[in-house]
Amino acid sequence: MQEQYYLSSMDVKVEDLDILDKIIDQEFTRYQILKLGHIENLYIKEDMQYQIIHDLSKTVMENISDNLKNKLSLIYKKEYIDDIIVQKIQYVVMQFVIDINGSYRDGKK
Repeated sequence: MQEQYYLSSMDVKVEDLDILDKIIDQEFTRYQILKLGHIENLYIKEDMQYQIIHDLSKTVMENISDNLKNKLSLIYKKEYIDDIIVQKIQYVVMQFVIDINGSYRDGKK
């Protein structure tokens, strides 16, 4: 039997909050397949990075339930939840950009 960890006496499980990260990862994977998968020798410039963050933020916000936001508000101030979600998205996208641009090979050489 797996142990359950709670963040407070209000019965918020750590696993419940991991759902946010899973939603972000799922939506980003879908975005990569649909929007970036066809691009050969992908290099992400700053404007493209901002567009990815914008698109992903919009999609994630549309898919997050009020129930999950309420659980997050037991830990974070309610007025900062959207900002926290966007920050998590920025971290995911920045790591992706670092990985992609770090392995970029200019085909002109």
